[in-house]
Parts: sequence; structure tokens; C-alpha cells
Amino acid sequence: MSDCWDAEDILQDVFVKLLANTSKLRDESQLEPWLYRVARNSVIDYYRKKKDLSLDVDYIEGVTPYVEEQANLNREAAACLKTMLPELLPTYLEPLVLHYVWGYKHSEIAQRLGLTISGSKTRVQRARKQLREALGQCCDFEFDAYGNVVDYRPKVDANCLC
Repeated sequence: MSDCWDAEDILQDVFVKLLANTSKLRDESQLEPWLYRVARNSVIDYYRKKKDLSLDVDYIEGVTPYVEEQANLNREAAACLKTMLPELLPTYLEPLVLHYVWGYKHSEIAQRLGLTISGSKTRVQRARKQLREALGQCCDFEFDAYGNVVDYRPKVDANCLC
């Protein structure tokens, strides 16, 4: 850390978390590893915020480039998807954004959100499924042999957010 004030802020965060969560600690022998993990995560969070990779950044703006690049959708389809993101439950939206926008591994998402790795994967998969179903209600898609979208047509009678 370049600034001792930042280090003190991080240390204060660690102590606040310690005081707030000591009642949840069942085995006192696990205090040291738990405290180390909290301190480590606080430092990681500090550097992520410093790089403007905070979760406070508008999720939707961050997801749109991913959709355009990774899913090979054109701009109109991405705009349609962008309107559907707020419809996702935060339970699914947050892991989806952490994984695809910020590049978190499922183990990091699990640790950050208090999930198992399997739980993280499941939530991301469910978010993708909900988005796929919502898009399917609005548009007809044409896929290549690899499952990439190569064309789409809005459905005439669809009642969607696009």
C-alpha cells in the first residue's frame, strides 16, 4: 500500500468485521485463519476499488460489452439484453456480473458472497438461462454449429422490454 492512511483504513475495516462477526465464529482455534482471510479480502477489495472495479459501478454498462464481444450479438440484441438485466434477481445478477464482467473465478465469487463454488456456478447458470428465455420470448435466433448467435429477428407479437 502506498499510503499508511489506506493501511489504517483497511485495518479498521478488518476490526469492524471482527467485532461484527465474532459471535458467528464457532471454533476459537479458527480465529487466526478467519482473521487472515478477512484481512486478505479487505486488501483485495481495496485494490479493486482503487482500479475502479468496484461493484458500485453500474452493472448494466459493464455487461453490455461482454454481451457484444462474447456472445456475438449485434448492437440491437445487446441493447435488448441490457433492458432485461434489471429483471434478474440480484441473487443471480451479482454472480453473473462478477464472473463475466469482472473476471472473478467461481471460488472468489463463492467466498465473496458466502456461497459454495457449486452455488456460484449454479447462480451464474440460472442467470444465463433466465436471460436466454427472456430473449427467446422477444426474438427468434439463428445459431451456428458452435451455438453462437449469427442472426435474430424480433417476434411480431412479442411483449418484451426491447
